[in-house]
Amino acid sequence: MRRHDKGKRFPFRLLALSSAALILMLACTPALHAETPRESVTNELMNTDQTFPPLMQSVAKFLQEQGMWPPAGPNAQMCRQLQQFRQNLALVGKDNERRVPYMLLRNKWQFLEQAATMIDRWLLGIQPSEEVTKTWDETKAAFEKANHAFYAGAASPGWERFYDSDVSDSVYHRGQGLKYYLGIAQRKNTELCARVQAFLQAKRRWSPQGNDLELCMALDMLNKQLARLAASEGQGCEDEAQIVEIAANRKNIEKLVAMTGLNQETAKVWFEVRTGLTDVVQAFCTQCPDAKILGVDREEEAAPAAPESGQQPAQPAPNQPAPEDAQF
Repeated sequence: MRRHDKGKRFPFRLLALSSAALILMLACTPALHAETPRESVTNELMNTDQTFPPLMQSVAKFLQEQGMWPPAGPNAQMCRQLQQFRQNLALVGKDNERRVPYMLLRNKWQFLEQAATMIDRWLLGIQPSEEVTKTWDETKAAFEKANHAFYAGAASPGWERFYDSDVSDSVYHRGQGLKYYLGIAQRKNTELCARVQAFLQAKRRWSPQGNDLELCMALDMLNKQLARLAASEGQGCEDEAQIVEIAANRKNIEKLVAMTGLNQETAKVWFEVRTGLTDVVQAFCTQCPDAKILGVDREEEAAPAAPESGQQPAQPAPNQPAPEDAQF
């Protein structure tokens, strides 16, 4: 009888051991990682990048077949715009991976959207081949997925903070983000001052007068404003007045750049300075969300650089993109 009972109990012991092993295995298995919005954007940007080689090959083949190779004029500009669009996608992707806050990413993302719109109009204007249309549609669809991931919850309160859930408060809410972008703006503005001087000297407009003089004075003032802000170390929200002054000076420089007629290389550096100043203002707003200057940075897009001296400056078109070879 005892042997019989022991034999009956043995299967139940195995079942108990098996159940315990299963529970232990489930407990030790890591939970499936849910993709965050930031990770989703990174993946979609990588997918978009992979569509560019066939796109650029098809565009080059089409232009060759049409006898428009090497490209010149508008075709050359838009080919460069295609290359720069890809490079800027990569730069935004790197910023995203570095956990740059959503507010700062959004400013740069808008330029990507404008570039995509301009490329789309250009391709429609040249009546592209089926291959070009197909490859561009693939690139556009991939970017639209990235766009959707980036703005997925933008209409909902708290989306920015949810997107930035992996951003340490100790990094951006204690001034580190402001210091980082302030350093970039200072370096770029120093380079811009040197380029403006070289440009005016090459045009025999040195010593400067009129708009040239006003631009030089405004750039010098910007150097001093940035130096004062850096000296304060950006540790609190008491620098609000300085931020307002910098934003106002930037608008003034924007107008003077258009009237001075800088060449393309110098205009590119100004665009980098302008982007750096936007990052400074928005980093301050991230650090001090209750500041009254939150609306100061909502201004029109950058106007294109004016033509060389002796010509009338061109009027900016709606949704004018950045210069075709400008980087963030």
